[in-house]
Amino acid sequence: MKKLILALIVAIATGFTSLSYAQETKTITLTDGSNLKGQVVSFENDVYTIETPHLGEIEIDDADILSINAGNALPTQNTPNNDPSSSRDAQLKNQVMQIQSSVMSDPSLMEDIEGLLEDEGIRSILADQNFVNDVMSYDMNKIEQNSNTQELMQNPSIQALMEKINQKVAP
Repeated sequence: MKKLILALIVAIATGFTSLSYAQETKTITLTDGSNLKGQVVSFENDVYTIETPHLGEIEIDDADILSINAGNALPTQNTPNNDPSSSRDAQLKNQVMQIQSSVMSDPSLMEDIEGLLEDEGIRSILADQNFVNDVMSYDMNKIEQNSNTQELMQNPSIQALMEKINQKVAP
């Protein structure tokens, strides 16, 4: 249950982040080491659509992306890790992607998410780069320990949204 709650929080946070920051220029680091600059237009079926100034609109499979950072931020170096928690983090990422896909296909849930972006407290949390970095790392320990995660989990509007999502994705 705790893992599902964290997956819901991460799915909501990444969904909010993509909605609120989609038009910002990003630095996208690919697994082959190359970097692109552009705006993330969409994420659907594990494929990012990115608008770049030189290549136009391109599609990149999520598996080919190492990191997506704001503007001119330097990418963090992810080194291969044999730590058992990295497998757990990969499972969380897969679960989050499944939840996001389900949520993005539901206009009612997307409307609810967009409505929550009007909440100044939620916008403030999503503007916290440390929180965004922790969420995008898919590291359950970092996400759990971030005080903003706890604040989101206590927000009644987020709780209601989590319940709606849970009803939609629960087997």
